[in-house]
Amino acid sequence: MAHKTITISEEAYEALARVKRKDESFTKVILRLTKKKSPANLLEYVRSFSPDEELASAVEKVVEMRRILFVLEVRSSRRGLMVCCTEPIEALERDHQDLCR
Repeated sequence: MAHKTITISEEAYEALARVKRKDESFTKVILRLTKKKSPANLLEYVRSFSPDEELASAVEKVVEMRRILFVLEVRSSRRGLMVCCTEPIEALERDHQDLCR
């Protein structure tokens, strides 16, 4: 395989080094990061980040909110109701619990 030498800034090098996995070459990092993203690659993309509790918590909240909204939408459509979802998540959770009774 032929090789090319490139020059990158210190900032670019540090950014690549941060996302480089333990047993991964810089070539593989560049190929992984430049590979066309598709919905199937979303999990791989998210896994390329360092562990982040704040991000994980935010994602969990969004997933839970989407689940609640889906249940509210399905239940309200069965009853012919229109649900306006501008309330805080706590109010949606209360509504969800009331509908499930």
